[in-house]
Amino acid sequence: ADILLFILPHQFVERTCHAIKSHVKKTAFAVSFSKGFYVSKDKSVDLLSTVISRLLEIPCYVLMGANIASEVAAGKFCEATIGSRNYEHGQLVKGLIQTDEFRLVIKPDTEVIEVLGALKNIV
Repeated sequence: ADILLFILPHQFVERTCHAIKSHVKKTAFAVSFSKGFYVSKDKSVDLLSTVISRLLEIPCYVLMGANIASEVAAGKFCEATIGSRNYEHGQLVKGLIQTDEFRLVIKPDTEVIEVLGALKNIV
């Protein structure tokens, strides 16, 4: 695959990366929809996109929004943000995912977008 979408609970990200690493193209990139933080065995905290990028050795961007899955599935109007410093990759993801009911904007502030997305589920 050229684009890997991580749409899974945060606790499965590391295990999934290890399972697929040998099959990932060096030219691929990832997009994390997963909300949360990675806490290592030594209790250090990291962003999921950082973990994905480090383990797979590819860029990882994020897609976050204050959306409820059932509303997205019901076709209610929703908005989200793609965090990507590579505008072309962001545009590609936007073109694949955006619909009339699901609007996307692209911003380069990947870390901020990811932290706010993770905090949405905590606050």
